[in-house]
Amino acid sequence: MLLLLALMLPLQACGLAYSAKPIEGWVVDAATKQPLEGVNVVAHWVVNFGMEGGQGTDLMLMETVTDRNGRYAFPGWGPTQLPVGRPWEARMKSQSPELIFYKKDYWWNAVSNETKGPQPGPGPLVRTSDWNGKTFELKKFEDTLDRYGSVVSGVLTSVSWGSNCRWKQIPRMLVALDRESARLWQQKIFNDLPTIQRVENASVREACGSVKDFFAEYLK
Repeated sequence: MLLLLALMLPLQACGLAYSAKPIEGWVVDAATKQPLEGVNVVAHWVVNFGMEGGQGTDLMLMETVTDRNGRYAFPGWGPTQLPVGRPWEARMKSQSPELIFYKKDYWWNAVSNETKGPQPGPGPLVRTSDWNGKTFELKKFEDTLDRYGSVVSGVLTSVSWGSNCRWKQIPRMLVALDRESARLWQQKIFNDLPTIQRVENASVREACGSVKDFFAEYLK
């Protein structure tokens, strides 16, 4: 056991560093096949640790919005080292990155890389997306508003936006969800969407600075 621990320590001390290639894609309406402008797209690369990789945190988190042609793009990044203090077994699973697509009155959706069996060790240190260069279809939501409120509430459940001031990396998505939450509550539709008030609460806990000042330009 002591020998095993001794072998693990250098791995933690050296620190893994991951990178990612650029991602480009398009979003269209599933019925009309026409480009969808104004789709909020979030990309995040998750580092997992703990029993069976059951805990995770975002190593990289970024957002964009589709243009009139339905196009979105994310730049490459890295190398970025794992956060200091993470357990020796921390690694990025083969599913990363996950891409999340949201547009008001559509079914939100998320896609990630296809798993190809057990991942040995840390896996590739330079990550790519299976969805690079592909077109993604979003379907109009045609169920009840109550159902919509329940479904849309899950859009950011896989993103650790509330810790380490990460909400600053996805302001456009959070503003869109804040406005959607207000719209639904006005119609007495229950929802659990992230709101600017919830961001404020997270900011106070972690001393992230003025939420009002940060979001001012995005709320215009």
